[in-house]
Amino acid sequence: KTVAFNRLDNDDARLAQLFANLDLAQTTLRSQSAANKVFLLEQIDSNATRLEAEANAARDWMKMTIDSENVSYVATQLDLDEWKAAMAVQRDSDFSQLNAQIDAVISKEDAFLAVRVERDWTAFNARLDAAVKSSNAALDEANSTASARHTVLVV
Repeated sequence: KTVAFNRLDNDDARLAQLFANLDLAQTTLRSQSAANKVFLLEQIDSNATRLEAEANAARDWMKMTIDSENVSYVATQLDLDEWKAAMAVQRDSDFSQLNAQIDAVISKEDAFLAVRVERDWTAFNARLDAAVKSSNAALDEANSTASARHTVLVV
């Protein structure tokens, strides 16, 4: 009986360790996913800052061109408005592209995590089933031995 109980205790300890390992793996994967998202958001901010700097440089260039050529204010304003519209379209296009890339990376990461969690759970359940079968076999053996001893004692 003691051996069977010790085996059960050992199996329980193993199961607890497996659950702890699984929790640690899930926590690690979630933190990696969060870190990837933060990195991608930082990339977006960096690209937006770069685009703003380019827009500022382009505005400065446009102003120097206007001053040097003495172009009328109305014509210059129309050029600037067209450029701003083009930059807005470009910025929107860049943001759209970056959002699509981020969504693709996040979808890929989500799919990877789903596959990995499914694989880990399948492996864990297989180990759990094996441990339960082993424990049940040990318990059956202990019960059989105890029953045989009881029968011998009764006779």
